[in-house]
Formats: sequence, C-alpha cells, structure tokens
Amino acid sequence: QAHFTTSRYGNPVLLLGGFRYNKKAGVGAAKGPRARWVCVKVGDGCRAAIRTYYDEIIELKQQHNHL
Repeated sequence: QAHFTTSRYGNPVLLLGGFRYNKKAGVGAAKGPRARWVCVKVGDGCRAAIRTYYDEIIELKQQHNHL
C-alpha cells in the first residue's frame, strides 16, 4: 500500500515497500494528475521509479540496487 506524505521540508514523498520516493521535478510534474517518483537513492545509481495518475500507481519499476 502506497502512502503519500511530505518531507520535513514540505516536499512530496511516496512510501512503498520500505522505500522512499521523491516526486520528480520537470515539465508537468508539479501540476496535473500525472507524476513520476524516483527512489531517494537515485544519486547512488538506484533506478527504481513509480508513475502515478491521480495518486494511483500505474507503473512500478522496483530495480533497487540497495537494501
């Protein structure tokens, strides 16, 4: 079950399966029903990502390179 919340800085965060995802900034990402979320470890090379539409998961790539 996905849980939508905010970080201590007020940024959107998605929690799923013990992993944290940040909302990806970009064209249309901040507005509208579609959003792309990337693992917080993306800077370390993690490629896990989630796409949502009206807060419903429509695509899930759980290729984490960490535990």
